[in-house]
Amino acid sequence: MVALQDLIRSGQLLELGCYACKRHAYIDASCFDVPSQTPSFKVCDAIACPACGVRNAEPGFPLWSRPDARPPTLALGRFAYPSTAGSQ
Repeated sequence: MVALQDLIRSGQLLELGCYACKRHAYIDASCFDVPSQTPSFKVCDAIACPACGVRNAEPGFPLWSRPDARPPTLALGRFAYPSTAGSQ
């Protein structure tokens, strides 16, 4: 189990997604107003999707979260996204 404090200590981002509106983001783990001992997969129970407003109290638990699974070379900044270079 990876807690927010582990992500903060290692500088790793938290990956969040919403099945309802298909939004997806990588966010600094220190941005959440939850205890630092909170497991990373439980963060989504304390938030609402900023795009569509859905919460995990809705049927089907539409929000998900996990530690950033990208290789370290892709996670370059606080709010890093995969590179789009060469995708034209």
